[in-house]
Amino acid sequence: MKMEKKREPEACILCGLCNGGGDAYNLSLDERRSPRHAVWSCRKGRIGPALYAATLNSRPEELCPVGIGIDAAVIAARRKMVKVGQETVANRDFMAKLREGRNPHK
Repeated sequence: MKMEKKREPEACILCGLCNGGGDAYNLSLDERRSPRHAVWSCRKGRIGPALYAATLNSRPEELCPVGIGIDAAVIAARRKMVKVGQETVANRDFMAKLREGRNPHK
């Protein structure tokens, strides 16, 4: 089976079909927690805490008719956020516990 290369967020047509695979969106029905919003943010170069709400489970990608690499785009945006020192308190605490060899979930 040949893997098709995923497309960049700029190719997104903002149809919203990816939202069906977004767990945070489906629970809250808050567009700011939707895969479409995450792609839109990446497309506009906007970084912020909403990108941490995006669930990385590949389901939104499977539903995307254009083939956007949603997970890769969100991960790249999160890396950019960490580089500029913009990350959530929860993420900072999680990473500190990992570095100390502690359980990050407690």
